[in-house]
Amino acid sequence: MRSKTFRLAAASALALLIVAGGAVIQPVGDIVGTTAVSVSAETTTGQWNGVSGSGTWTYDSDNKVLTFEGTGTMDQVYNAEATTWTSYALQAKTVEIQGGITGVGDRVFSGCSNIEWVSIGSSVVEIGSSAFSNCGSLVHVAFAEDTSSHTL
Repeated sequence: MRSKTFRLAAASALALLIVAGGAVIQPVGDIVGTTAVSVSAETTTGQWNGVSGSGTWTYDSDNKVLTFEGTGTMDQVYNAEATTWTSYALQAKTVEIQGGITGVGDRVFSGCSNIEWVSIGSSVVEIGSSAFSNCGSLVHVAFAEDTSSHTL
């Protein structure tokens, strides 16, 4: 019962983050220092390096799924030239945050209006202010079963 109550409370808090936000909403955010990109017929992959985290991202164009794995926090920087995954975030219908990522920074996915589903892994313990603001299509947020607590 506690787990369901927590998930409901966390989803409600995330909904507030989606609706709330600063007076100025920036376009989709960027993560500092992305590197080489690999493209195949169905997927595109790359690296992201933030101030306090790093990892890989993969975009499955057939299913419109953008997946992030890594360690630390996905930090927010407003510089369209600093990232290679921004255009995929604008197309994605699903975002999966997995494998060791502990936080999602402020406004990282702000303005990604096509996102309908967000899956948040058990390692994520913090979601920044307006991380999913202006994601008008977002209707489903799933937390991993073994999620213990979040700061939303």
